[in-house]
Amino acid sequence: FVLLALTNSFNLIDGLDGLAGTVATIVFSFLGFWFYTQGIESYALIAFTFLGGVFAFLVFNWYPAKIFMGDTGSLTLGFTMGALIIAFIETNAALPETNFWRFTPVFTAGIALMIFPLYDMARVFARRIMRGQGPMTPDKSHVHHFLLRMGLKHNQVTLVLASIQIGFVLILLIMKDLSDHIALPIISILALGLGFRLDQVTVKYVKKKVAKEPR
Repeated sequence: FVLLALTNSFNLIDGLDGLAGTVATIVFSFLGFWFYTQGIESYALIAFTFLGGVFAFLVFNWYPAKIFMGDTGSLTLGFTMGALIIAFIETNAALPETNFWRFTPVFTAGIALMIFPLYDMARVFARRIMRGQGPMTPDKSHVHHFLLRMGLKHNQVTLVLASIQIGFVLILLIMKDLSDHIALPIISILALGLGFRLDQVTVKYVKKKVAKEPR
């Protein structure tokens, strides 16, 4: 179930030039570094190998994109990240408490690494079900679609969402000694609060934009 959720959540954010590749870069960089510091070269090699592939891909996928990864690329990256995150959670839980890179909120750490794809998936699924549609029905209610409607360009949206993803990783580092009972609610409230604020700001900007356009 975890692999299915992580794989498909990443697949759903692949709707903008450079977005999925940039998020993958952040996740693979963190996991590769963490596994390397723990002496687990096999997992680190997998993470850094995919990181190199994504870097080469982003050169041609950055706005305006010349090539696209498609479902084959996004599902492969999502599955690999999901598998590495599960390995990260299991390995992290087995580390001694004296280890500097041990994350006490081990479950929250896994969620924080994929917070944007998971939030976006939960958000669009909830909106579709509330409208009486199937959760897999395609539409333009993703977070990146909302930011585009505000007038931002593809590369600007990608940088905004990547910055938010990095911000959650930094928050995770700050809370690495807290328990899941404290860290998980904090991460969840922050994600939901930012999402709610995003909807408010987007509606405001869209109304202004529409008001200036011809009827």
